[in-house]
Amino acid sequence: MMKKILILGCLWLLVSNCSNSARDSYSIIEDWMGREIVFPVHLDFVSLDADTTVKVNMEKDFKILTYWDAEGCLSCKLQLAEWKQFIRYLDHRDIN
Repeated sequence: MMKKILILGCLWLLVSNCSNSARDSYSIIEDWMGREIVFPVHLDFVSLDADTTVKVNMEKDFKILTYWDAEGCLSCKLQLAEWKQFIRYLDHRDIN
């Protein structure tokens, strides 16, 4: 009986955390809407595939800032293939 209660408690925690994370994501996005992030003029970036710094053209009209933590599935969260396709799309657009 105790084992069933423990399993149900764990399931309840998992379900309640999943629903809160979606709500938290929306509130974080709403907080950041309309804000501007100002990057320093000279900024070094580190590539994920190498241990070298990368020079980035900061003169573009748009930037994609990605943040991740060490928990969870990194490749799932980053969605690198989708970002690469989106960046290609933006590079080929005629931006005025």
